[in-house]
Amino acid sequence: MDFILDYITVNTFWSILFMVHALLAVALLGALTHQAAAVFAPPRARVRMTAHAVAAGTAAHSACMIWSSMRAVRIG
Repeated sequence: MDFILDYITVNTFWSILFMVHALLAVALLGALTHQAAAVFAPPRARVRMTAHAVAAGTAAHSACMIWSSMRAVRIG
C-alpha cells in the first residue's frame, strides 16, 4: 500500500477511494431500483420500461457483483 502513496498524497488517495465507493453505491441503488420497478409494475406498464428487457438472472448477478466490489473497496 505504501507504494501508492509514493505517487499520490494521502488526501488524493482517500478522495479517489470515496469517489469509487460513491459511484458503486449509486450503481447498486439504480440496479436494485430497476429490479424492484420491474417486479412491482403492472404488466401493461412493462411495455414502456426497459428494465424487463434484461434476464432476471443477469440483473441479479450484476447487482451482486457491484455489491461485492463495494465490500472489497470498503474492507480492503
